[in-house]
Amino acid sequence: MCGLIAYYKASERPLDPQLIEDMTHALAHRGPDDYGFCFAGDNGPVLWRNAHNTPPLRERGVAMGHRRISIFDLSTAGRQPFVSADKRYAILFNGEIYNYVELREELVQRGHRFSTDCDTEVLLAAYQDWGPDCFNRLNGVFGIVVWDHQTKELVVARDRLGEKPMLYTCLDGDWIFTSEVKALLKHPGIALRPNEQSLLQFLANGWSPIGEECYFADIKAVEPGTYLTLSNGSVTKTRFWDIATMDKRSPRSDAAAAEELDELLTDAVRIRLRGDLRVGAMLSGGLDSTSVISSIGTVLESRPSDGRMIGDRLQAFTASFPGMPIDETDKVEELCRSIDIAVHKIFPSEQSNVEERLNAVAFSMEGPFWNPAILVNDSLMKLVSGSDAQIVLDGLGGDELFAGYGRHLPLALRDSLHGLRFGEAMGNLTGMKRWHGCSVPKELVRAMLPRRWHDGLQGSLEALRGERKSPDAELFRSPLRDQGRGRAGFGGSSELDRALRSDLVESNVPRWLEMGDRISMAHTVVSRSPFFDHRLIEFAFGLDNGLKIRKGKTKHLLREAKRRQLPPIIVNDFRKLPFSGPGSIWLNGPLKSLALSLKDEKASRLAAFLHPKPLGAIVDDFFANSGAQGGAMWRLWRLLSAEAWLRAYF
Repeated sequence: MCGLIAYYKASERPLDPQLIEDMTHALAHRGPDDYGFCFAGDNGPVLWRNAHNTPPLRERGVAMGHRRISIFDLSTAGRQPFVSADKRYAILFNGEIYNYVELREELVQRGHRFSTDCDTEVLLAAYQDWGPDCFNRLNGVFGIVVWDHQTKELVVARDRLGEKPMLYTCLDGDWIFTSEVKALLKHPGIALRPNEQSLLQFLANGWSPIGEECYFADIKAVEPGTYLTLSNGSVTKTRFWDIATMDKRSPRSDAAAAEELDELLTDAVRIRLRGDLRVGAMLSGGLDSTSVISSIGTVLESRPSDGRMIGDRLQAFTASFPGMPIDETDKVEELCRSIDIAVHKIFPSEQSNVEERLNAVAFSMEGPFWNPAILVNDSLMKLVSGSDAQIVLDGLGGDELFAGYGRHLPLALRDSLHGLRFGEAMGNLTGMKRWHGCSVPKELVRAMLPRRWHDGLQGSLEALRGERKSPDAELFRSPLRDQGRGRAGFGGSSELDRALRSDLVESNVPRWLEMGDRISMAHTVVSRSPFFDHRLIEFAFGLDNGLKIRKGKTKHLLREAKRRQLPPIIVNDFRKLPFSGPGSIWLNGPLKSLALSLKDEKASRLAAFLHPKPLGAIVDDFFANSGAQGGAMWRLWRLLSAEAWLRAYF
């Protein structure tokens, strides 16, 4: 978990080493423990610590800078950039390799010798031995830069889901790679501009940019699960992992699948307890975060020595919303009675410095954010940073892997009906009525209609009621272009399959990962997500969907896997309470004046992109309805967060 900068000089224009230092130190929040620099040119890699005696860099090559959070091997032996003993390779690494212990053992058998206990040295040895093929052997999160002095190639890789960022821009033939845009602000030749289409897509539907796009024009992202190779002025992109290619595996019994899931999650947790810092956990009271906590208990039962990472009691961090529908305090308290944990709480509804937090988060996120939950997460990470825990495990990903959202239920029903599995369909219909209050006739009609008819009918009804409007026609100054989402060639034999794959790579997960990295790093906290272990992802997408939704119950298999370990109040609660925040309370209170300022065409940064009358109508609509929690709140929140981002950077 670090910050990096790699400046690939394809030209012979002189480069000031002080600029590399300044750009690197702009990422100090990502790595306050240590730093280092390197230039790899004609004479091989040369390390330095400050630019006082370093002349301008004139030859072709790559300049590297690194800020480090020390997690594995706290000594300076793990300092980066890291150079191989034969001086052929120089490596930069942001992230963690959770299976570095197993990789190290394998590499020792292949003749490698190690002088540190850090995962960076293991990563470099893996690259020496297997080249880019090593990326598929890594269980972890990473943004990696490797310079090969012999071939004069630069390889830049990003982990499978894109948990760690890797941004880049091209400036007069030179390439600059970095963990955050903030580093680029230090370069006098780079003028940041908003990516208008990414901004408009966000305002229309809350989508984050995917693929190579980001919220800044002329800045791209290395796509998740890919690596770039820069050589002799050319760039090639290679994908090493792709969820779209994963197929179903052979059927198995409920009991066998539940046991395998529990073992996989436990092992994912086990390797994420590694390091030399204290570990805590995020806790919502829902099934996913409590499953992770129960797996921590399982690991400690079999490996008591791992308890040194926990301390006397596991520290858990939670948000409480007394009197609100999203509050899960009762389940948190029940878990505490069954498992001995120490819970630290925040009460977001009582916060008074919300506008200050909004502005800070806008700068940290480097883009607008769709959900007031991000301010809750920011406060939680601040709470963690003030504790003795510097690493936290969370429950992100359980809903997207095992079908945890209410919108997944009608898709499963449609699939069972169209597959002529009528017993399965009746079980889902009965459960949807019992557990979620759904109308059986309505859900049956929706499921039986062909999707194009259903969507057309639904759109016609919304239009008649005035509920569906065209934001690009009425609100946006520029037309909203189709970015091709939802048809990325996902495999899968069912609508639920395709929806889950879209959740993972297009909609939900990219947004959670942005938040998870940027907010945790803003507070110098290391956040780990066991459900995003690639083995669990591949397992989940190989399952029959009947193991995910059964009789109207979401996340059926995960519930079965954890039934003996968690209290019934958690396992048998089939509602999906979103991780959110008191957005309506904040907009009607500490953020009201800021929200009203959006109507001022001279003061609002959004005025350059939106027409003032429909923008003002959205603000008025929210307050005219007493700040209701519905669509008006979500529209206004997106506008407010976009305004905060524009003010932070432009």
